[in-house]
Amino acid sequence: TFWYTNEYYDNNGGSPNRTKLWQTRIGSFVLPGCKSTGPSNDLCTDAIDIGTLTGPPLVVDGTTVNATIDSEFENCGTSITSTGIWYTFESNLSCISASTCNTANYDSKISIYSGDNCGELICVTGNDDFPGCGLTSFTGPFDGSMMRYYVLVHGLDDSKGDFTLVISDSSGCAPKKKTKAPKVKGRNLREQKQS
Repeated sequence: TFWYTNEYYDNNGGSPNRTKLWQTRIGSFVLPGCKSTGPSNDLCTDAIDIGTLTGPPLVVDGTTVNATIDSEFENCGTSITSTGIWYTFESNLSCISASTCNTANYDSKISIYSGDNCGELICVTGNDDFPGCGLTSFTGPFDGSMMRYYVLVHGLDDSKGDFTLVISDSSGCAPKKKTKAPKVKGRNLREQKQS
């Protein structure tokens, strides 16, 4: 909702021969009880909880149309230049990914943060255009063991539209190093028992 008003103002410092001129002010406000027409998860504090990643992918459809720009948040993997919406989920898996790859009808971006709430978010990763995904995004694989994550799905410049977000287990993406038993100097255990 926008409003404007015209009012007189003094243009010469209060002298007796002052001339009154018009001034126009433009501003915006929301009436109490009125709700935004944007998505319900437009703000980080209203992030939709899509569950806990335990194996099967978490899948959700969304739109950034009529959302706002989240410029107060740190750029994470990619700059925040267009409208976006928020999701949150939990995971303790070792390796996960987030994707709008070939499921968005606009130039999408994804930024992933970890933290217990919107005031304590730490950047994990992000992506604009991933190879093989055209103008859509894929982030990962990344460490999924930090428990609570916040996902901002946004776009390039003023690009906005519809998407399907997929959060997946990427097990095996970071092969574990084989560890050898440490060598012990001196006699082996059998020799020690016999002596």
